[in-house]
Amino acid sequence: MQLALNDLLTRVTPMMVPRDPFRARELAEETLAGSGFFKYRPVFKQGPDPQAPKLLMFRDSFAVYLIPYLSEHFSRSVYVWSPIFIPAIVESERPDIVVQELLEVFLKDLTHDNMREDL
Repeated sequence: MQLALNDLLTRVTPMMVPRDPFRARELAEETLAGSGFFKYRPVFKQGPDPQAPKLLMFRDSFAVYLIPYLSEHFSRSVYVWSPIFIPAIVESERPDIVVQELLEVFLKDLTHDNMREDL
């Protein structure tokens, strides 16, 4: 656009489209410990298989595109937009799998996340 060539140089953004419609549904928001640390409200999803494992993900903006696909494989998924790991949420949710997804530049900050002495 700055070179006035936007009619010649166009941007194409490929998007993945699932073969079958998504079956996971959004659940009502619940109160979680440490909500003062959240950048945005948590996302709660219920997957199609009640016997599947439960997921808790501490995430950043990159997970926005993962959420619809991951939610299909878990009975319950909770996605918390927080750069830090919050043990109280793990204790209350009791998930089978915990994922902490963050941009590589923030890996060095993980050593400073000491919210409890026993972790």
